[in-house]
Amino acid sequence: RIILPNRAAERSLAGALAAHLGAPLLTSVTALDGANVTTSRYGGLVDETFRVDGTAVVVVEEGDEADGEAEALELAGEGAEVTGVDAGTGASGNLRVAERVVVAGRGFTSQEDLSLARELAGALGAELGGTRPLAEGLGWLPKSAYVGVSGHTIAPDLYVGVGVSGALHHLNGVDARVAAAIVDDEEAPIVEASDYVIVGNLYEIVPQVIQELGAR
Repeated sequence: RIILPNRAAERSLAGALAAHLGAPLLTSVTALDGANVTTSRYGGLVDETFRVDGTAVVVVEEGDEADGEAEALELAGEGAEVTGVDAGTGASGNLRVAERVVVAGRGFTSQEDLSLARELAGALGAELGGTRPLAEGLGWLPKSAYVGVSGHTIAPDLYVGVGVSGALHHLNGVDARVAAAIVDDEEAPIVEASDYVIVGNLYEIVPQVIQELGAR
């Protein structure tokens, strides 16, 4: 099997490899046991286990490390040449391993206003991520910043959702030790999922939080 982590660049590579090899592509894999493969379905609500024989490209979710054996393969043909590097913009690529993550949601009314989320992330020493509407729908953040079941699944010490309502596919991608939310709807799903909640206008609250953090 060819096993890749569930990150944006590796997902693209996995699709290309599967097409080139004519092999099945398995995504959202949570467990491998011999020929048995377990995948997560319906936003993590259902686990499905089935047997896969032969070559397959497997995209695995982040989890505990396990001992295993790797076989070195010699590739035929000429090597690849790097023709350029695009550093990109927005969030860094460290969301999966970040101890603190600030996630911006649809509560922001313009792309320019995301500077507030960036300032908050900077004050907390956190990485910046976004919900699917911002990263994939509106394109206000790069797709690599998307936090959710089909994007980055994260397990930070601290998660702060700003303007995030808490859709199921987003919340199922977050397993934080401490979760906080700044939201204007006290009945939003993220309220029940959070340890600490501030209900109100994020445009008023976030600057106050940044100021308070700067005073410490």
